[in-house]
Amino acid sequence: MIAEPNIIDFRETRLIGSRLRMSFVADRTSKLWRGFRTIRPTIAGEIGGESYSVKVYDSSYSFSSFDPSAEFDKWAAVAVESEAGVPDGLESLIIPSGKYAEFTHVGPASEAPRTFGYIFGEWLPASEFELDLRPHFEILPEGYDPFAEDSSERALLPIRSRQS
Repeated sequence: MIAEPNIIDFRETRLIGSRLRMSFVADRTSKLWRGFRTIRPTIAGEIGGESYSVKVYDSSYSFSSFDPSAEFDKWAAVAVESEAGVPDGLESLIIPSGKYAEFTHVGPASEAPRTFGYIFGEWLPASEFELDLRPHFEILPEGYDPFAEDSSERALLPIRSRQS
């Protein structure tokens, strides 16, 4: 059973990381994180030990008629102080402040589709919210192991009140 989300106001956060264009069919997540792990030590001004797995969808991306081959930008990143410099080979991304539904996924990353199926197939349609056009992301704790049965990550979905 997946717990109901916490509805939170997320503060604007600056990230530094790597990104790749991909789709759910042509998933390049492993390549993205392998490359990011090697260059992460060059990032100065990191805040906390968490990592951010961020998906930035184009305004034309449709969640209501899901197409697993539709592309989006996926980031592997860390939160940094606002004045932190961007090392060569990396980019900066601002996650704007706003309301988010925060879910917790427990289990290996391979079981995340079950959590997201619940979020998009059950919780969101029955809620008082709709998606907002801001990044979607997961916050991965320091030492996160995507294969461990007891792994835990926070999934944040950008929301706003439904328009009548």
